[in-house]
Amino acid sequence: MPDEIYEDRILGKGWYSKPRLAVKMLKDKYISKAAYLLLDLLLNAENAYTDEPNEWFYHSNEKLCATRLISPKTLVKARIELKEKGLIEFKSGWSKHATDYRILIEGKYYYRGGDSVENIE
Repeated sequence: MPDEIYEDRILGKGWYSKPRLAVKMLKDKYISKAAYLLLDLLLNAENAYTDEPNEWFYHSNEKLCATRLISPKTLVKARIELKEKGLIEFKSGWSKHATDYRILIEGKYYYRGGDSVENIE
């Protein structure tokens, strides 16, 4: 997974672009690449399914793994890591029900115009 894929790339067509804090956490090795990848996938889903940041949305493990970017086992580990770091909340689905997610990154950490990752504290 080349790092340049994740440099300042705008995600989705919705109301926001990638949180700059997520890029910084990956560069600072605060979160693993697997956790970052899952967060990236969840941000795309949040962007597609919600009107504002920090709203609950659902997404199935099957659809996340269908991207072929993350395996079921890695998804579970990465999801636990993100929850332990306080970056997401989730309610596991049962049977054929998808998992409910909420991303907990504050709005001030989302890119706005020409913001630079280097300017984050």
